[in-house]
Amino acid sequence: MHFRTNHWALLVIHIKEKEFHMYDSLRSKHRADIPQYVDELKRYLKGKHIDADKWPLRYLDPCPQ
Repeated sequence: MHFRTNHWALLVIHIKEKEFHMYDSLRSKHRADIPQYVDELKRYLKGKHIDADKWPLRYLDPCPQ
């Protein structure tokens, strides 16, 4: 995802670890839209017979700038 100016974010689905990993160039953990993206991905995965409802969202640090 690209945001204004030089800000970017990457949301990774870790199937083996059963987690969502978030990399954010500004390290902002209070964005309301990120959990919405995760919810959409959970619905998508459910359609693929993968139950990700309880998978945590982890904000990983350090993150490249």
